[in-house]
Amino acid sequence: MGSPSGRRTSALLLGYIVALGFALGKAESASAANIAISPVNIDLARAGQSALLTLTNVGGTTVTYSLGAYAWDQGESGVMQLAKTADIIFFPEMLQLGPGERRNVRIGTELAPGAVEKTYRLVLDELPAPQTSQRGPEVRVLTRITIPVFLAPVLSHAQADVNEVAVHKGAMAFRITNAGNVHVQPRLTVTAHDANHHVIYDLGPQTIWYILASGFRDVKVTLPAKTCASVRSLVLSVETDTLVIKREVATPLGACPS
Repeated sequence: MGSPSGRRTSALLLGYIVALGFALGKAESASAANIAISPVNIDLARAGQSALLTLTNVGGTTVTYSLGAYAWDQGESGVMQLAKTADIIFFPEMLQLGPGERRNVRIGTELAPGAVEKTYRLVLDELPAPQTSQRGPEVRVLTRITIPVFLAPVLSHAQADVNEVAVHKGAMAFRITNAGNVHVQPRLTVTAHDANHHVIYDLGPQTIWYILASGFRDVKVTLPAKTCASVRSLVLSVETDTLVIKREVATPLGACPS
């Protein structure tokens, strides 16, 4: 696991976070290209435990994937940092799926749980297949799928906080800090109120990408230009599976750029 400084992420527009499609937290299944995947993350609680990942080819052509396991950390730029690891055991290391075919991948570990959750990614890389047509060879875009794998700590402690809340030039900025020993995937709601306490802007709930243990994420929410002059207060709510955190900021002069 990386140090807290290695878990930093740069400020991101909320719209960018949502557009990246990071809804891979508690969903039961997902799809990438022509492959359906279930579940979309793997939770391991003890050494010797294993889990099944099911892949289904929902397309009309045969696909081949190679598999690899990587330790997963988050860098200051917010990009996943992956390092090859032998901590995670999986089988098979390569699989081929014909149209409509379904295959299982078994995933496990021999590591004992520690004080802090360990985080990994199982990476599936699509291998190229010859493609020809009457016009000659064709180039096909290949798919990379990464599946989160979590090894739970001995005792889980979820703890998050919201701080450094500020409104400046038509945007609300704040930091979500994960002070616990397991990952969180917060859900964010922001409401803007006018002088009569009426809601004039409502965003959410939106799911933010994983914040790993001891990490934080800086978030920036830009308000609509036609609304910000009338905003007199902003309320943000950050929810996890176990916590609800609310913060309110008064904007007596509005929230537009000066």
